[in-house]
Amino acid sequence: MNSKFKRPSNIPFPNVWCRFQLKHPNSDELVHYFIQDLTPNRYEDAIEHLVNYFIADETMCKSRDLSSDLQSIADIRDIIRSAILTYKLAVVVCFREGSDEIVAVNILCVRHTDEMCNWNYYNSSKVRDIETTHYYIFGQFDAFRRYKTRRCLTSFAFSVMPWYRTIGIGRKMLETNKYIARMLGISLISLLLTSNVSHRCAERPGYEKDYEITFAKLACKGATFTYPGVTCSNISVHSFNLLQPI
Repeated sequence: MNSKFKRPSNIPFPNVWCRFQLKHPNSDELVHYFIQDLTPNRYEDAIEHLVNYFIADETMCKSRDLSSDLQSIADIRDIIRSAILTYKLAVVVCFREGSDEIVAVNILCVRHTDEMCNWNYYNSSKVRDIETTHYYIFGQFDAFRRYKTRRCLTSFAFSVMPWYRTIGIGRKMLETNKYIARMLGISLISLLLTSNVSHRCAERPGYEKDYEITFAKLACKGATFTYPGVTCSNISVHSFNLLQPI
């Protein structure tokens, strides 16, 4: 994550980025949802959401059993809190109208061509391995050269409440990335996706698959890149170019 890019002052805070209708999670009734900036009074709730659901369910975190490792949980909690409090770019949450339950959280940040990050100061070797894997995957495809830009919007952590995962919330969150990128003046969105569901969610709004590798092939690079028991066969980079012809 890089703190060089700041949210433009002309974007109101909190901003409601998107409103839409989807089914209620417990019935076929259409209800209203909205996606807005995370406000300070819900920071800790969003952190707990990601600790409880992102760590438990994201493919690589689940493979390394981060949810059962106290040091990994502490490190991830620290990373998430730092992302929310320090970068303050666009952490967005989804709500169902009439409810204060957080439906989904997406921590967005900006990657730059000259970005250098050091994760070695985290105590969990599992967390360091996952971040090493992230940077290796992003390094296999030069999105900046391909799309002729020096920065892109990406997601650090993205999670949907389990009982909302079959109604299209993930797709709406990824569509909303486009509105946010345009408002920020960023022409490229590039995401690392590690599950079959996230692959489908990205392809429906028009994200293109730029790079893909199987977890089996990735494991050939050694223990750092080995993720046993994964239920998704591939890890990929999907991008959306906002400058593409309509």
